[in-house]
Amino acid sequence: MIVKCVESVSENRAKLKLIHFKKSDEKEIKITESTETFDLRYDEVYLVEYRFPLYSPNEIIKRAESMLPKECSEDAKFKKYNLLTGNCEHFAVWCVTGRKESIQIQGLFEKIKDGATYIFGPTSAVSKGVQKIILNSVDEIAAELKKAVPSIVVSGIAAVYLIYCVIMTAVNIKYYTVDKTLCWSCLKKKLLKLWLSLVVFGITSGIQLIIYTFALPLISSPLRIPFMILIILLSVGLQMSVPSLIRPLQSPIFGHDIFLKSTDEINVGDLLELKYFKLPHIILVTEVHSEKVRAIHYAAPSHPFARRIVKEEYFSINSSSVKKKYMLSKCYPPNVVVERARKRLGETKFNMWSNRSSHLCNWAKVDLRAESVSGVDDHSLDRPKSNNKSSLKVCNREVHLVDELEEGDVVILDKINMLPFWVSDKFPFMSPFMVPFILMNTYVQGIVLDIKGNREESITLELLIHIGVQVCRVRVHIDLKTERLFVCKYLEGHCKSMRDRVTAALEMANKWQIFFTNKAFVEACVMRHPE
Repeated sequence: MIVKCVESVSENRAKLKLIHFKKSDEKEIKITESTETFDLRYDEVYLVEYRFPLYSPNEIIKRAESMLPKECSEDAKFKKYNLLTGNCEHFAVWCVTGRKESIQIQGLFEKIKDGATYIFGPTSAVSKGVQKIILNSVDEIAAELKKAVPSIVVSGIAAVYLIYCVIMTAVNIKYYTVDKTLCWSCLKKKLLKLWLSLVVFGITSGIQLIIYTFALPLISSPLRIPFMILIILLSVGLQMSVPSLIRPLQSPIFGHDIFLKSTDEINVGDLLELKYFKLPHIILVTEVHSEKVRAIHYAAPSHPFARRIVKEEYFSINSSSVKKKYMLSKCYPPNVVVERARKRLGETKFNMWSNRSSHLCNWAKVDLRAESVSGVDDHSLDRPKSNNKSSLKVCNREVHLVDELEEGDVVILDKINMLPFWVSDKFPFMSPFMVPFILMNTYVQGIVLDIKGNREESITLELLIHIGVQVCRVRVHIDLKTERLFVCKYLEGHCKSMRDRVTAALEMANKWQIFFTNKAFVEACVMRHPE
């Protein structure tokens, strides 16, 4: 959908004028301008951010209006709805970027192609037919195929996959260099996913070939078909997990690179990308000198068995090989950025997937605090049409400083930290009973009742947790420099206030409560009653 204007906003509801595909009174799906009310407690609403849109907001609205039935010509791109070539995503992407494409449909085509190949074999007539249908269904790929390789004989799925990757690489590079409709970050993401999928396909195909050649003849006949089905399902599952494998490898920094011409372009609080032990590395600048900078980062370990630690060190700067990160997100002022980063000096919680130097710099730089909404009351807006509740949980966010926690938060911590727990004096005999329940869980989740600690890194939390059928209070000591702690973020429209969360939790303390899951206990404390 394209938002034409925001008519009114309250804490949880918004009344929007939209241009989108919608079923008309004549039961025909066409581009329509309508006013809809959304309630974030019931409607799943996602804002799609384009890092480098080709058109301004006013131009995007004009392009959307040009496709309305009264305005569009007979040969308009979206005169009729088509699930594969002209759906709502095609329309929205075309309004913003000028390209008629749908990531969902492209992903579906790839899954169908891979599934047909695994099930029927790479050289079967069915696989080849599916390949041709898919290649002819995607206008973008088909057009490039006709230009680059007018006649391709599908002799094997590996060759077809390789050709596909090469062509799509050229297409994406063209979008980045010539059309200017793709940013550098998106280009890297697309190419990484494309070629990693090819590598995973090659590995799984090789393993399948070895199993079929050497292992399958050794298996008795009744078990061969189930074994083959199992191998096929595992291969397809691995292929489908490629996006999940890529996500931890991607940088959390939302922005693009600026190649420096001189060190004069560097300012305090900037993020720089340079080579550190011949690998790309992100640092946060705290001081700028003539030919060097002082910066905070996750430093390399002093010896193979040492842990990586956050340090403030000097770096010699060669402007030809250093890139500056231009941030597109809302950021703290430079002095606040440096102050936040210095509070994490000495931290040893390095994690290759979720707490690298880039995560440290992004956390110090980007302001993730929610802005207050000043608008009309919820009840003054129309009630939304959806009756189903939207998702409660938004994400887990790691805690690095004490002021990122407050009473009423739901936190997650490692079960090992819970072993030296403290139980209310009313039930001291429950301690041995609860240890097995703790050991059965990989983590512990609870409601924060109290926070104590004079230092930034060392704190004591009093939590209310659900173990077995008992809700009890425990006390945990956490060193934020060395131990990882996460706070669960929930959609505010569904949640009680922090004070009401604590009150609801205390009512359950030291009582027998039957909750089938820890999630049910947390939701009972957090969720407000429906209107």
